[in-house]
Parts: sequence; C-alpha cells; structure tokens
Amino acid sequence: MSSTALYLEDETVKRLTMWAALGVAGLWAGTSLRAQDLTVDTTGAGALIEQGMHHSEAMQNLEHLTDIIGPRLTGSPAARAANDWTMQRFKDYGLDAHLESWEFGGTWSRGPMWMRMTSPRKHDVIAASWAWTVSTGGKTVAGPVVLINANNQDSLDAYKGKVRGAWLMLREPANVWNNDGPPMTAADSAELRARFGQNGQPRQRPDSAARARAAQFRVDLPYMLRNLGAKGILVDGAKEQTLLTMSGSPNGPLPLLQVAIAHEDYTLFDRLIKQGITPRIEANIQSQMSLKPVPQWNTVAEMIRATSIRGTWAPAPPTTARGPSPRSRRPGSSRRRA
Repeated sequence: MSSTALYLEDETVKRLTMWAALGVAGLWAGTSLRAQDLTVDTTGAGALIEQGMHHSEAMQNLEHLTDIIGPRLTGSPAARAANDWTMQRFKDYGLDAHLESWEFGGTWSRGPMWMRMTSPRKHDVIAASWAWTVSTGGKTVAGPVVLINANNQDSLDAYKGKVRGAWLMLREPANVWNNDGPPMTAADSAELRARFGQNGQPRQRPDSAARARAAQFRVDLPYMLRNLGAKGILVDGAKEQTLLTMSGSPNGPLPLLQVAIAHEDYTLFDRLIKQGITPRIEANIQSQMSLKPVPQWNTVAEMIRATSIRGTWAPAPPTTARGPSPRSRRPGSSRRRA
C-alpha cells in the first residue's frame, strides 16, 4: 500500500473517531438537559389510581360480555350485541363513543352437534366443530377412526388406501402433562426430546422453498382428503380438563368436517388403534356458513384515543374471552378470529 493511501486511511479513521466522540458528547448533553427540564404533571394521578384500585368495574364488564352475551365470533349477532352494549357502556362513563364499520368475509354459526363412539363400546365424545367448516347437512355421519401420517405428500401416499370412509387422526396425541401425576423423570425427558426430534442436536431449519412447499401442502391437504373420500378430521383438543384448542378462518374455510375433541378422547382412540382395535364413531353437526361479505363494527371511545374490539375464538370460555380494552385505533384487527 502506498504512503498516500496510508495517509488517507489514517485521516479517515481520525475524522470518524472525532465525529463519533462529538455525537456521544452531544447525546449525553442533550439527555442531561432534557432530564433537567423534564416535568411530570401528576394532577389527578391519585384519583385515577384510586378509581382503578378500589372502584374498578373491569370484572363486572367482563362478566357481562362473557356470561350474558357469550362467545362473540366476528360476523355473529353476538358480536353486534357486544358492539352496542360496549358503546353504551362507554357513554355511561362519559366518553364520546360510536361505531366504525368495515367489511368482513362472511358468517359462520355453531349449531347443535353430538359425537359418540359406537365400537368397541358406546361412549359420548366431548367435541366441538372447528369454525368455518361444513356441517353434516342434517345427516349422521359414521365411520372408523384411522390414524395416518399426513405430514407431507409422500407420507400421505402411503395411507391413501385407508382414508376413504374414515374419520382421520392426522398426528399422534399432543403431550399434555398431568400436573396431578408423579414428577417427570429422566426417561420422560428423553421421550420428549425424542418426540420433538432434538436429542441434544440443533434442529435443521428448512430452506425457504421447502417451507413454501410445506405451507402449500397444509392448505391443499383438506381438499386432497375430501377427494380421497374421508368423512372428516379429528383434532386433538390438546388441553387438560376437556378444554379444546379451536381456530378457523373465513379466509380458509374447510371443505370437509373437522372436529376438535377432548384430549382424553383423542388419546383413547390412539390407545385402541395401537392395540389393533378400530374405534367407530358417528356424529351429527349442525352449523351454518356463508362466505358473503357482511358489515362489522369496531366500538370506538374517545378518551385519549381508545377503542374496543370484542372478537373471541368460537367456543371461548369466560376466562379467555376478550372484554373492553384500550388499544390503538386500527379497524378490523380482529377480523380473522374464529
């Protein structure tokens, strides 16, 4: 390297160092000045704290939304009832409240349903229809329960002959730890590592093309299973005490029956199948679905600027349903809740 180049490089480093030092000094000085000039207006803070700590109506409001109005799936009459009630509630608090409308992609409502195991014995199954799925059309749909591996196209191809006329379990039961059972042992930990494919080794992340193929396969899978003649899909509730994991979206309505069942029932079917016994079940599911766009509303209350949206998951129990909550104004953020 020439002496000229070395001189220029040295000068560049010196200048960068000087500007960095000046920037840090200015930042420190500005921060110090701002800290000295900062004043906090605490007028009324005590009254707000007193109101929140000793006169809060949050639980009263939440109980009305969850116990009286109930689950409020977007697009349902209950969602509009919650809009109107919350708007009036805000007005009772002295706020300027109104509704803002936006368009939602359709409606789905859960009707009566039942599911029971008929073989090897009679047993009522705790179940709920997945949101944004079809119904049985007033008929009772019966068939065997079959466990298949549908993680990818190759694994699905191996089970094609078992799909027709069957209710399908697409994966092994979820690992739901029993808090009332004995403490976890080293063997339990080893089993969990083996189940999730870790075994002390970092998991290899697929490249973007492989992830895109996997995502498209998951979208296509219900249609492929319908075309192969499946009766429906059984989803593990994956929670303790018969609670159910639930979802669904009008952006991806399913073309065949899909039912979430209690984890205990899902594991019952799994145990029977692994003993060489094929469970048989029947179900009658009455739900209504329309993909015609409908108007929906956000309840907006002007204070500083707070809004409330009351979407819930379709079978949300009171302890998980959403009540009035301040948030930034952004219409439609709950559109896809199901």
